[in-house]
Amino acid sequence: MQEENADKDLEGCTFQPTIYSVEEGYQKRNLDQFLEDQNNFVKKITKKIEEHKVKASIQEDSAMHPVIDDVSRKIVEEKLAETRYSKPIHERLYELNKEILDKKEMQRQMEMEKFRAQASQILEGGGSAKKRDNLEQILYDDAEKRRRELQKAKD
Repeated sequence: MQEENADKDLEGCTFQPTIYSVEEGYQKRNLDQFLEDQNNFVKKITKKIEEHKVKASIQEDSAMHPVIDDVSRKIVEEKLAETRYSKPIHERLYELNKEILDKKEMQRQMEMEKFRAQASQILEGGGSAKKRDNLEQILYDDAEKRRRELQKAKD
């Protein structure tokens, strides 16, 4: 009964494995055969690894690699040589800032000289005392304004 039920259950199965047993002539591997199989497996794996390395090296050789032309290389070498033997960057920045401040100070002095020249021409022109006082006040206010602007720029 159980065998019939098992047969009914297996009727729809399409997989039928081949099972070997000792009685049918299948022999177990001995130690030498096992070691030979293991060596063959290791050889097969190392062969695959070598093939993979060869394939990777071929791909790497065929890939495009950027090349720097001689003119660009020369320009870069000159810039590197220039920075190697020059001052450290913090000193160069300090000097650059100092030059900018000196230029601003020179411009301020030149403008003050212009105003003084204009003021002296007006004063020498013989205006009334009220106009002179008014002009002096304007010049004084302008000088104070510029001094404050310069102070803000330094801060």
